[in-house]
Amino acid sequence: MEYLVIALLYVGAVLVSSVLDQFLRGVSLPLVQMAVGVAIYFFADLPIDVTINSELFLVMFIAPLLFDESRNISNRILWDNRNTVLSLAIALVVVSVLVVGFVLHWLVPSISLAAAFALGAALGPTDAVAVASLGKTVKLGSRQKASLLGEALLNDASGIVSFQFAIAAAVTGSFSLADASWTFVVEFVGGIILGLFLGAIAFFIMQRMRRAGVESATVHVCFELFLPFFVYLVATRFHVSGILAVVAAGLLISYIPQRMTVRSRSFSTFSTRLNIASESVWHLFSFVLNGVIFVNLGIVLSSTLAPALQENSADLFWIFSLVLILTAVIVGVRFLWIIWGDPLSDNPETGKRMKLGGPAIRNALVTTLCGPKGAVSLSIASTIPFTVASGAVFPQRDLLLFLVCGVIVVTLLLANFVVPLIAPKSETDDDDELDPEYEIEMIQNVISGLKRRQTVENKQATGRVMRMYHRRLTAARRRSVSGRQLRFLRQEVLLHQRDFIKEAIAHDEVDKRLGTTYLKRVDRMLKLLTRKKTLLTSNRQTRPLAGSTSTMRKIQDQVTSTNETRKKLEFKIDVERVAVDYLELASHEPDDARVQAALALLGEHKALLSALRAQLRALDNAQGIIASVPETAGQHSIVRTDTGSLHLEPTTDPDDLPGLADVQAEGLRLELDEIQEMYESGKISQSLAREMREEIYLLQMGLSD
Repeated sequence: MEYLVIALLYVGAVLVSSVLDQFLRGVSLPLVQMAVGVAIYFFADLPIDVTINSELFLVMFIAPLLFDESRNISNRILWDNRNTVLSLAIALVVVSVLVVGFVLHWLVPSISLAAAFALGAALGPTDAVAVASLGKTVKLGSRQKASLLGEALLNDASGIVSFQFAIAAAVTGSFSLADASWTFVVEFVGGIILGLFLGAIAFFIMQRMRRAGVESATVHVCFELFLPFFVYLVATRFHVSGILAVVAAGLLISYIPQRMTVRSRSFSTFSTRLNIASESVWHLFSFVLNGVIFVNLGIVLSSTLAPALQENSADLFWIFSLVLILTAVIVGVRFLWIIWGDPLSDNPETGKRMKLGGPAIRNALVTTLCGPKGAVSLSIASTIPFTVASGAVFPQRDLLLFLVCGVIVVTLLLANFVVPLIAPKSETDDDDELDPEYEIEMIQNVISGLKRRQTVENKQATGRVMRMYHRRLTAARRRSVSGRQLRFLRQEVLLHQRDFIKEAIAHDEVDKRLGTTYLKRVDRMLKLLTRKKTLLTSNRQTRPLAGSTSTMRKIQDQVTSTNETRKKLEFKIDVERVAVDYLELASHEPDDARVQAALALLGEHKALLSALRAQLRALDNAQGIIASVPETAGQHSIVRTDTGSLHLEPTTDPDDLPGLADVQAEGLRLELDEIQEMYESGKISQSLAREMREEIYLLQMGLSD
């Protein structure tokens, strides 16, 4: 029962911290979660000790989180920056261990050199979760972001291995550099090789499951969730790095489908459903795990620091000073390493070394402070034994834990409050919307790709699809108008529609219940416009391919309804006519920005009006044998059988061109390629890339259906 209470407490803490994060804009989410954990420690009577075993912590939390991060990181950028990543993840960790160890032993001679090296190793890894959260609050370059995440994925292994040898030397009093080096190479290389091997097997199993007819998204997502735990446990069984094995498996799992599935000449409804389900489940899973980690970190830090603070020892000032000194040493070594020997100091445009001046120093300082310590460091330090080989108490164990906790807190505070002062702030609104310039480039590349794939057989179909993309291109070129202008104009349109509905109700031109229903709907839409980010404020235009299946289902439902449905459709059409008339007047005003906004909205409302009229025609024609459905409904017809039931059949309209669906599918595949290219080049954020991919997946599902 106690464990259930603790689990519910942690979940509640994650929810509370998420709500608080919406109001504390200047504080990163990990710090908010840590603060909630501190509050839990002091104000909640915990029934059990919440300190998690280090090995259990790594397999339960760190393994799946690193697996998820490795699935989402750009493989190309990671490879392009491999020298930087290896330099930060291996060489810098080793240098930091040596420098921190010698400095600590010099300052506190009672701490053995081996124990000091162990503390340096524990403070070697950076926190991947904290690094990822920083990318949401400050604007980091794509190379910086990829290098920092790559470092965080790999330096856990180097830190853990270094710590193990240092502790072994501290406990036994003996150390062999040759043995340590060989073991490090075996664990490092062996972990990568084993991870790639297990990742390939996992991908093969998933493919065989699909070929055997197991096309359940639930089964496949559960398999993905189970995989990092399995890989880590197998790696530890073979005495290689479980962390590196998990990272390697995650990179391979993301790379193979991208090259073999996304870019193949075929897609399936199941693939798109699986992609959507996988992204959604992993997003929720990683969010909860991240929250639990930092809430627990706040609790554990409090349990470690509080006793020392309550002692009121005369050495307390010296201990806190020691924390600041060690933090300065770690930050200083990292800064010097980056500024003098790291290619991140190169100019991203020219590729040449930047002059040692303001921009270079600022970039190096940002990269330095964006490597805070976190839960992994605390987990490693908690494994310091209580006794040595002789049975004596491990010297200064409590002090070492206190120093680790103090450095974690200070580095997190520096990353949260200092980095935003020296790095440009992330424009979150812009990051969540596709820049029209990039959209134009993407559409042009898709059109060029379709031209190259045009043949005599699919010429007409290709021409139709290209005309669709040309319409999107024209709309994208008009979308230089601000979201604010669109929002104001949408409000005006809704207000005119509301006035029309009120007048219709007052003059009994519409059923009062029906009018009241749509009046409430308009009011809800007006309220949505006051929110910072809604579908109504998006600049993104509705795609012609979207909703073909849903449209048909709506039409099918409408056909089977009564005369009441006709009245609803007629009233909807009248309401949309009000919007179209108003926007046509606005499109002739002298304000150029307002004209562009009106033209963008006019296309949306005309498309909706056309769809409503098509539904009305389908409703009228449903009394016959065949009811034609317009092109926007998917090139199908509604057919009434002898039994009176309705079903869809492909239309025999001459516009139903051979190979049209194949060309549309090819266009979508080209868009996926362009999205990946924009993400890898740093033009769009990870969240926007995921959103755009999900949109394509939905379009593929509709096209397949």
